[in-house]
Amino acid sequence: MQERDYREAALHWSSVLDVTTLTPEQRANVYANRASSYVRFGEIDLAVSDADAAIALNADKPQLHVLRGGLYLEKHKPDKAREEFDLALHIKPGFPEALASRGAADLQQGQIDQAITDLDAAIAAKSYVAEFFIGRGNAYRLAGKSNLAMADFNEAVRRDPRDADVYRARWLAFYQAGNIPAAISDLKQSLTLNPGQSHVVIWLHLLRQRAKDADAVEFTQNLANLHVTKWPLPIVDFYRGSLNADQMTAAAADSDPDIARNKQCEAAYYAAHPPGGNRKTDETRRLLLSAEQMCPIDFVEHQLVQIDLKGM
Repeated sequence: MQERDYREAALHWSSVLDVTTLTPEQRANVYANRASSYVRFGEIDLAVSDADAAIALNADKPQLHVLRGGLYLEKHKPDKAREEFDLALHIKPGFPEALASRGAADLQQGQIDQAITDLDAAIAAKSYVAEFFIGRGNAYRLAGKSNLAMADFNEAVRRDPRDADVYRARWLAFYQAGNIPAAISDLKQSLTLNPGQSHVVIWLHLLRQRAKDADAVEFTQNLANLHVTKWPLPIVDFYRGSLNADQMTAAAADSDPDIARNKQCEAAYYAAHPPGGNRKTDETRRLLLSAEQMCPIDFVEHQLVQIDLKGM
């Protein structure tokens, strides 16, 4: 887990589950650890199943409810996530991880002021956690408080400079401020720490295009480092040239209407930025407006749409 080889970690956790002498509490912890491994390489449904199994064995452990709530956030189900975080806070009032996670649910629901309040409380209780500063920085950024957002992102980097997520969070603040070189630097650093981030690879490519940088070799290598098997695989294949925009959009279908809408939002945004940067202005605007309508407020693509439309 510490070496970030999450697929290998999941295999080892599965082996541990074969041990027949585990106590219920130990078994719950193993399920939770395997769930944390699964989510790192996109197997959200498997992770939810493991979180369910862990809670069935140890329902009074608040960390497990925070885990399952975080997985619901990954599935963009903030109502279900909030139930888990509130339950964790009922078990352990003032639990910082539950407060910070509830702040993330606030953001998904567009409740920015409440998100800041929850994250303030989390940071007051445990000020050394970089993830809490990332969450509050995102809330400040969405509130238009760019200086406060940047201060929190910088603090997150200072607290944990080896965490790819801190750079994945800060780059957008740099980009919104018009500092494209700094945004590119943060995306590159995030990929250095975790090369398997599909969205980061694509964002870096789009920024290179915006900066008119020649990045064919870098982009090809970054794509080769990806081992995604589910969404956003169609987006990756679109940039690899093995799917066209219509095929990518068709692949965004999902039986869950909320998930389908989120995928369609991304498909519309990236269809507006085809490989090679060959765009038709009217069609680009139509796709961007479509993405703006569908993308949740906390999606990076929602913010990128705003920047693109302002620049047209």
